[in-house]
Amino acid sequence: MLTTTASTLQHIAHILSFSYSKERLKSTLKGFHEEQWEQMVKVGSAHLVLPAIYCRLQQKQLLYVLPQELETYLEDMTAINRNRNKTILKEAEKISTLLKTHHINHVFLKGVALLVSNFYMDIAERMVGDIDILVSKDQVEAASRLLRNHNYKYKNTSFGDKYFEYHHDTRLIPTNLNIAAVEIHRDVLHSKADKYLFTDHILELKRNTNSMNTPAIKHIMEHNMLNFEINDHGFSFNSLAFRHAYDYVVLNRFNKYTYSLKNKYSYFFVSKVSSYFCDIEKPKLGLKLGLKLGIKFTVFKLTKKHKTVNALNFYMANTINNIKLISSRISIFVLNKNYRYEALKDYKRILKLIKARFLN
Repeated sequence: MLTTTASTLQHIAHILSFSYSKERLKSTLKGFHEEQWEQMVKVGSAHLVLPAIYCRLQQKQLLYVLPQELETYLEDMTAINRNRNKTILKEAEKISTLLKTHHINHVFLKGVALLVSNFYMDIAERMVGDIDILVSKDQVEAASRLLRNHNYKYKNTSFGDKYFEYHHDTRLIPTNLNIAAVEIHRDVLHSKADKYLFTDHILELKRNTNSMNTPAIKHIMEHNMLNFEINDHGFSFNSLAFRHAYDYVVLNRFNKYTYSLKNKYSYFFVSKVSSYFCDIEKPKLGLKLGLKLGIKFTVFKLTKKHKTVNALNFYMANTINNIKLISSRISIFVLNKNYRYEALKDYKRILKLIKARFLN
């Protein structure tokens, strides 16, 4: 997140907010010049919230402040996303029926769970990537086989997938339509962090929502926070993705849930969201947690204001993450001759990946 986008992100937060003054927002947006609108499109696109921006302005009856060309562009993009989400939900309903028929214990996660639960005023607000499904660990293979027998196939992967067990199975892509892939999860978080959110607990407390299984609201909220902070490295990079932030703001309207703030990741996430959204109160930290997160949150605030701090923060976090990843691969390279053989055969691609990771 470049610091030149800091003010733009704040404007986007005001648009998405349910508490920020409509009159103040109208006054601010009326004063926008062309470059500011272009920056909003650029940043909103990077954070996957352009349809949400359009929908919230429409709900606030402020679409008229947009330049006509931009309004048309956002309207078209939102319509495309709305139709895509309708198709995804239809496909998810088919999968739900299939899994229930074969007694596969499951819940839908992330975007599909949010859309099915009708948290948004318009389903076009949320951009959805994959259809994510959490399945009882002893049924992951059966669920995957079931979908592969019903118009899905494994996506081509590298040799490394044979040697590492991820928190989800290999992605499945549909063979009969061009729509979202399916990820069957055995856990919702990376293996070293699964102690924060257990598969069995989520499945035990699942809800039936519009004839589909979804997690309890508290688990949807926890997963939204922890998935970004841990799986997407938001904690280590001191970053915030506005799609996740807006999800939390929307969920918080339905369920003022504070029990989920029981670890450093959820506290840090909410602290970052509250720095942009007036809808969310900044959590109060105890002495021990305050000391742990105080420096990180200070760095986060500095990255919003100073380009140099932001670049240095990204470089350090990226380097540390890549060293950890490469170190884990080296140990397997040394200990597993089959992995070593396949890695040496594929060394050109691996070297290219390493180079790209350190240079990005």
